[in-house]
Amino acid sequence: MGSTDFTDPVAFYQLFRDVVADPAHDEQLKSLWRESTEYTAYVTTAIYPALAKKSDLRNHDKPYWTIDCILFDKWDEEHFNKDTQYAKRVYVAIEHENDWRHSATEMNKLQLLNVPLRVLITYPNSDKERDKLIDRYKTIIQTAHELFNETDSTRRTLVIFGYRHPNFIERTAYHYTNGQLQLLTPQTTGQNTPSSVPA
Repeated sequence: MGSTDFTDPVAFYQLFRDVVADPAHDEQLKSLWRESTEYTAYVTTAIYPALAKKSDLRNHDKPYWTIDCILFDKWDEEHFNKDTQYAKRVYVAIEHENDWRHSATEMNKLQLLNVPLRVLITYPNSDKERDKLIDRYKTIIQTAHELFNETDSTRRTLVIFGYRHPNFIERTAYHYTNGQLQLLTPQTTGQNTPSSVPA
């Protein structure tokens, strides 16, 4: 697959699932679940580079213009000194928020970006919290679409929710289409396994 294939929300979610399902990553993520600083550090130092490697892109090892992670093809050395590290083409922007209560801020930030795919990863504690977030996100995304006068196909947004169970982490994903955040199902992703897979 080429790098631009992963700007499709379904393809990116499959890539993400492949990375976090790796036994080494899965065990670390489960063990660090309530240690927010260490968990975020692991996502930054292990998960983002693994996503970049599998997508044939690069990731910046530090926040980029306050974005937690970008996946890009190369540095723009034609216009900038190579030490300044400005990306030439950013394909995916990712925000990771441990505390779901602050995640609407991150969704707002993502919607300011003109990149093919925006991804928000966060962790509600219940269906009620998840539903509240979906309503908030939908309004934020709709406002951005109206402002930029763009369609779902050019302003793609993916939301990944994680839930910790005793023996596994359940993940669900929603992508914005037709004015709604639509659940990605096993049929949508072409996978025969359920969204939550025991480790």
